[in-house]
Amino acid sequence: MVEEFQGKERGARTQRLWVHIGLRLQARRLRMGFTEASIAAHLGIPLATYQDFEAGRAEMPAAQLAELAEFFKVSMFYFFQEAVFTEVEPDPPSAPEPPRTFTVATDEDRTASLVRDFRAMDRNRQQYLLLLARALAAESQGE
Repeated sequence: MVEEFQGKERGARTQRLWVHIGLRLQARRLRMGFTEASIAAHLGIPLATYQDFEAGRAEMPAAQLAELAEFFKVSMFYFFQEAVFTEVEPDPPSAPEPPRTFTVATDEDRTASLVRDFRAMDRNRQQYLLLLARALAAESQGE
């Protein structure tokens, strides 16, 4: 099931990130000579849904993005490369953020902080973070 953010406002940065990912999807698909229809069929989704992903109108589930990374023979980072949006104001926070500190923490402190922040995320964002963590770990092991 594809979860789109219909009826929910997305911040400008989030919208621009998904447009960027969509452009990277399109570039890789074209470079490899595939049609939108063939990629949609590979994923088992309607063509219109895939077109929404490439246009940045919908957020692709992490599992499908990972599947395409494997299919396109690129790392997950490929879709995020060059995604720098410094000219955009940050999304307004929904709740006041605690002050950020830059102290050196123990492994236990860092783990507890990661767990706390992970639990505060919705399921989709947890999935994105898990895929990112796996990709970072794989890259670190390859170095």
